[in-house]
Amino acid sequence: MDLKSYAPNGVDVIKKALSSIDSDEISVQCVGAPRYRLMVKSSDYITAETLLKEAADIAIKVVIEEGGEGTFQRELE
Repeated sequence: MDLKSYAPNGVDVIKKALSSIDSDEISVQCVGAPRYRLMVKSSDYITAETLLKEAADIAIKVVIEEGGEGTFQRELE
């Protein structure tokens, strides 16, 4: 997932977006700004995919509301 904010408080916007992912099954790793990795633990593939997509959508929505931009990629290129 890529999250970008050009606001003066952009770091706080990104932190807010990542902390909005409120799930015990999902952890976030910084690959290197602006790229973040979401890791999901689940016994069911379909549930894991659903959790992953919902978490990414929540974080991206927070950044966009603050004037930034965000994208979700299934695999890193």
